[in-house]
Amino acid sequence: MRINYVLPAVRLTGGVRVIVEIADRLARRGHQVTVTAYGREGDLDWARPAFDCRFVRRGRFHKYRVAAARRLLPGWHEQDLKIKALAERVPDCDINVATAAFTAFSVDRSRRGIPFHHMQHYDAVFYPDDPYARQAAIEACCLPMRRIANSTWLSELLKERHGLRDAALVFPAIDHEVFRPGPRAARDDEPPGGFRVVTLGRSDAVKGFVDLLQAAAIAAGRGRAIDLVVFGTETPLPVLPGAPYRHVGRRVNQDLAQLYRSADVVVTPSWYESFPLPPLEAMACGVPVITTRYGTEDYAVDGRNALVVPPRDPQRLAEAILRLAQDGALREALARGGVETARGFTWDATVGTVERLFSETLERAGSSAGAAARRDLAGLLE
Repeated sequence: MRINYVLPAVRLTGGVRVIVEIADRLARRGHQVTVTAYGREGDLDWARPAFDCRFVRRGRFHKYRVAAARRLLPGWHEQDLKIKALAERVPDCDINVATAAFTAFSVDRSRRGIPFHHMQHYDAVFYPDDPYARQAAIEACCLPMRRIANSTWLSELLKERHGLRDAALVFPAIDHEVFRPGPRAARDDEPPGGFRVVTLGRSDAVKGFVDLLQAAAIAAGRGRAIDLVVFGTETPLPVLPGAPYRHVGRRVNQDLAQLYRSADVVVTPSWYESFPLPPLEAMACGVPVITTRYGTEDYAVDGRNALVVPPRDPQRLAEAILRLAQDGALREALARGGVETARGFTWDATVGTVERLFSETLERAGSSAGAAARRDLAGLLE
């Protein structure tokens, strides 16, 4: 199969990582895979994939063109430019897959291949202060294409808000050669008695980072020293008096697994997610997890392999941290349950599901086209 994925960029994020992993494994299975994305050579050095990447580069005067368009064309949005540029770079393909919401318009306008939209979140939630982008994300759900949802939460939301009942469910996975139980990593720089909490840091309000800072301050106020360690590429991040943290920058693969294994608990405090990978990666490493409810239901079970708390509730989050800090037996039980759960999510299974979905869709399209051609021929012969 000739398969193309359209991404807004290929610099390392959780969502990009999932799509690149799937595309790379499809290419290694013998399919002709391309990725069309904004960016430049070197942006994918972190992955070294087996597929070709068709980059859309910003020109030398891009920012001036954008500024002029905003001034001269009321209602114009930079996404319009990106949609057009990506659509023009899409190659001939059998399957054409959108990822982030605005790339669905690029796939639709390209008129190449059978269109899919591999959704990894309900993107409208990321644009509370941008009415244009928010509406575009909502309207992307109305385009004529097949949907892939990465979580049951997202699948149900698409049914509820858009009547989309045929979204294929494709769970992400983790690399079990990297994320696996191992010896406790060294922690030479922790405060004496500090209970280490590791989290991915993002400044978007919906990621709940400030909620975690408030929870850490509550725990510290009750006499529990918290060693909060934050990883990720985004800086600066919010700060809060009484909740100091150390930002250790980007961590991937073995370095990230080592960071997880240095933790007493890994926390995902988001208001809503759609199958976030850090909790599952931490489970695979044998580390207890605290996570919020929405979007983690496919693997996080409260009291069995994680503590699941309501979003936007720093008090309940602090209580969960304190509970684990005081109960070593519970930490061990959650760690055992997490390892068992994580084993069920493999890339071979994920990519096999995607491959079958694309293949079956192509077969049905071929059968439909053949039937239509036969009907047309019969009509001509009558």
